[in-house]
Amino acid sequence: MGEISTTMQMWLTGYGELEWAQVCELLASFSCAYADYEGFHVNVDCPEEAPDYTHLWAWKDGEVGGLMLARVRINAGKGIVGVLTQDRADILPAPSIDANEKGQGVPNFSEATSVARPVAVTKEVAVNVTAGIQWGVEEKRIGRQYGASVTDVEFAVISPELRLSSTFVCPKNFLPTDKQSDLWEKSVATGKGECRGGNR
Repeated sequence: MGEISTTMQMWLTGYGELEWAQVCELLASFSCAYADYEGFHVNVDCPEEAPDYTHLWAWKDGEVGGLMLARVRINAGKGIVGVLTQDRADILPAPSIDANEKGQGVPNFSEATSVARPVAVTKEVAVNVTAGIQWGVEEKRIGRQYGASVTDVEFAVISPELRLSSTFVCPKNFLPTDKQSDLWEKSVATGKGECRGGNR
């Protein structure tokens, strides 16, 4: 973690391990970032098949208000999914079992949304928000790029205060305005920030 950070409260929902079709359903309206053998993809739709990579990150503005972030740990074509929301009213229901059955209700920390659907649990957490270090324009490790250029996007790194570290990312302009200015000015002035592309 970089030394320059700020904190905020969010709601963390864990959906467990999902089939990739369920991941696509959950992230249907999110902008995503991920890498595969073709290169790096930023601000694109969730891919129809799981990328040959370890993580996918996603973000969007909530329907009610505030920020929504998703982190997917990719494992053997499936995804272990966590979603952070600023407003509890934006918490997403667990995905359906198949394309013909839509999830209903809001997950609760103490109970599953439905015994027939994937279990989703939610709790309020404090998160640390850190300015990411931008990739340089001469960086050769990221390969070909699709969607937005990763060297043109300033990312924020959001880490819930949990025993097991799990890092979420989003473009900084998705953060609340009061969390943006001071954080980036301090990071630029000190040269400190979170590492690029942390896969924790």
